[in-house]
Order: sequence, then C-alpha cells, then structure tokens
Amino acid sequence: MAYGNNYWIPQHPNVSFYEGKINALPNYVNIDDILRFWPADFYELENNHKYIQWLFPNRDPGLNSCAFTIHPEEPKIFNSRPHLRMKLKRAFEMMLQFFGMRLTSDDKFELTENSAERLLFLNTKNNHNFNRITRILKCLLEFGHNKLMLPWLKFLAKLIYEDKTLNEAEDSFQKFWMPVLDAEDSIQLRKFLDKLPKSQSNQESKHSPSLTSNVAGTQEGNAASSTHKYTGSAERMPTSSYSENAYSYEKTTSEPEERKHQTTSKIIAFYKNEIPLPKTGLFINDILSKPDKYMLEKNSIYMHWLFPNEISGTFQSEFFSAADAEEIRETPALKGQVLKAFKMMLEFYGMELTKDERFLVPYSEKLYPLMLNNTPDPLKITRILRSLKELGHKDLMLPWLKFLACLIYERKRIPGAATSMEKYWMDTLDKKEKRELSDYINVIKK
Repeated sequence: MAYGNNYWIPQHPNVSFYEGKINALPNYVNIDDILRFWPADFYELENNHKYIQWLFPNRDPGLNSCAFTIHPEEPKIFNSRPHLRMKLKRAFEMMLQFFGMRLTSDDKFELTENSAERLLFLNTKNNHNFNRITRILKCLLEFGHNKLMLPWLKFLAKLIYEDKTLNEAEDSFQKFWMPVLDAEDSIQLRKFLDKLPKSQSNQESKHSPSLTSNVAGTQEGNAASSTHKYTGSAERMPTSSYSENAYSYEKTTSEPEERKHQTTSKIIAFYKNEIPLPKTGLFINDILSKPDKYMLEKNSIYMHWLFPNEISGTFQSEFFSAADAEEIRETPALKGQVLKAFKMMLEFYGMELTKDERFLVPYSEKLYPLMLNNTPDPLKITRILRSLKELGHKDLMLPWLKFLACLIYERKRIPGAATSMEKYWMDTLDKKEKRELSDYINVIKK
C-alpha cells in the first residue's frame, strides 16, 4: 500500500507502527521514542495533535489525515502478540499519568500525587482530552484490554459524580464513554452509578443513557452498541493534508519582562556544554563528536536545542531570546558550535561543506528522507536555515539554498522538496537574496 506517493505503508499499518517498523506521520516519530521520552512531557501530550490516532487506533477517522483506521485483521494480530498488547498498555498508562491517574499492579485505578493540578487542567468545558478518552476506550475494546474499561469508567464516574473534580466531563461520560461498553458491563456501570450522588437536574436520563442512542453532530461522534461494533465519527473534524504549518511555527509575540535583559538561558548553557539535552543525558560535545543516526532520524527534540531561534516548534524548549542569539553570534566558541551542528546535519543528509565553503553530495543515498512528501525533514531544514540566519552564519544560507535548488530542479534528486523550497525555505532569505535565488531557479528550470 503506497502513501503520499513515496512513503510505503504495509497492509497493517497500526501493527507495523507498534512493531516499530514505521513511524507515525506526519511527525515521523517512533513508538519506542514516544513511550520512552513522552510520559513526563505533558506539554507535548497536550499540544501535539498528531500522535493520538497512532497510539490508539480504532474504526473512526479523526484529526490526523496521515493516520489509519484499523484494518479488520489488526485486532486479531494484537491479541495474538503479547508484546504489542503490553506496548498499548504502556501507552494507556502514559495517558493516565497525563490525566493525573495511574493503573496499579493489580489493574486498579488511583490518583497520582499531582492529580489536583492535572484534574484542574482536565476539568474544563469542551476539553479536547474528553475526545481522546473516547478514542482510548474504543481502542482498549478492540485490542484486548476491554477488562480495563469498566474499572476505569467506574473510577471516572466517582471523580465526576462523587468527588466533583471532573464534573465537566459528565456529558461526555453519558453520551460517548458509557456506550462503548458491551451490554453486561454497561449494566454493571449503571448499577454503580445508582449508588453515587446524582446530578440535581434530569437525574434519570443523566445516569441511564440509552445504549443504542446515537448522538449526531458532535465532535465525539456516535456511540457504540453492545456488540463490540460501533459506527460513528468520534473525534471527526475537518482534516488537512501534511503541511509545514502543522508544526505550529508561530512567532513568539513578546518576551517575559524578566528575560528581556537576561543573556544566559538553558540553551546557552547547553551550547557551553554545561547541561545535557533534556531527557537524553547527552551533552552537545558528545552529540557533535559522535552523531547518533537513530537520534537524528527519530528524536526531534534535539532540533530545538541544536538550532534554536525565535520560532516555536512541535516540542517545548527553553525560551530563546534575541539576547541569547546575540550572545551566540558574538562568542566565537558558541558560533563554532552552530557550524559544527550544521555540518553534522549536512552529513546526515549525505551532503558536505568543503573548506572553501562549497556544497557536495558524497553520499547520495542519504538524500532519501528529503525525497519523501510526508517527513519532518523539510521542516528541520527550515529550522536550520532560520538558526543560521540568527546565529551568525547567514552567509551560508544562499549558497546552500542554491545547492538544494540544483538537487531539486536540475538534477531531480529531491523533487519532492520543491514545495518546501518555494513556500518556506526561500522565505528565510532577505528580499535581495530571495530575488537572486528565484532568478537562479528560473534559469536551471529551463
């Protein structure tokens, strides 16, 4: 099965993702990286909207047009492979921690130490995480963890009706979460609800929604019947194709007052080799002296630290100010670190910067990621270009872009990068250089 013209997807993409054979698109992140690096990264779990359908696939399409609904054979495959079911359980536990909950060793549910903070964050009207819970429940049902559903829903019901710490989820609980259960578990849940304090308004209908009722015209979609099959449009929203805008490159509107005159940040300390890259323990000198191909390919956190600029990205990193950029530009050792990082990424993409500042392609097979339409690598180049501009290596931008243009339009080595060149890379140049590059492209296109 082909995807995005160039990116090949196997017959069972959700199984292959959990096996680590393919990465989640469009972020191009690996399942093992998510389970290793993301559990404590609440910012990423909240603001990244591309991972949830890969981690918890079901029969409903959703926000990420690059994800896949489940193939009819995939539940059988999951249920026959304990290691896949264990990974799914780890993903579930990661989301529980994000919600302020945990699963105990005997498969019971309890609150975490920071639950007050997490539930306060979760307990807001129309919270999109309620949609995520719907998706998670349907995935648990399909992929062999249905025994966790009733205990979790009882736990959630207690938070909603008794503790009143999740009362904003009451509507989602009744209309979307309960109907995912089969008939027997639904009866058990309704008996449990009858013992809890009831809402003052509409008590009967609030606690006893019909298992077969359909609720149309909502984001969470239609509910399930008691046959373990369901139809509907949970999390159904307008979808869009992959674009660099999906990575939220938005300019920081203003600096905090206390940072305006501060010239030393954690990123500066990282560049000085004083602190390691968060969550990896790697110092910049280690990264630059012994590049890890696996990390460069699959762990995108490093890009925001190696190539900082005033454009935010997918991962939350330390605030980076104009004063920080100036410090790097004016400090030869730090400016040299930027050049080393740039050369490392060039080598990763099969390119080389010679001593006389010419660009070559000694390893053409490494150009492969730039040939694809649905990888984050064109985004990485946008970030690198902006960093070169802000951190003292502006003179390398136009020669590199001319070289990339040659690979795109003349040699036809990376034609899939043409859109990124025309929409994003060229815009990093000033007006004069942009005109020069545009004229160059027009010449080599003929």
